[in-house]
Amino acid sequence: MVKKLRCSFEDCKCVAQRIVGDCTFCQGHFCSNHRLLEDHKCQNLEDVSSGDDGDDEQPEWWLVGLSGVLPAELLADLVSVTVQAGGV
Repeated sequence: MVKKLRCSFEDCKCVAQRIVGDCTFCQGHFCSNHRLLEDHKCQNLEDVSSGDDGDDEQPEWWLVGLSGVLPAELLADLVSVTVQAGGV
């Protein structure tokens, strides 16, 4: 019998959901209550709510948190394409 994965959230004993419970940012496995980044307090989730980082440009919302997932060259290409297209 295969042992079921348990939720990676601290002190949670629930069974982790397959596929939708897998976090690609922190590599954790989470139940339905903790599957969202905000719910399991993902350590790789960037806080973009402050808006006062001294930079006049706003971050591309769809690129937030991808720095650890995508190669740097691909991210640079995506940012340059977005800027050229008039985004952000």
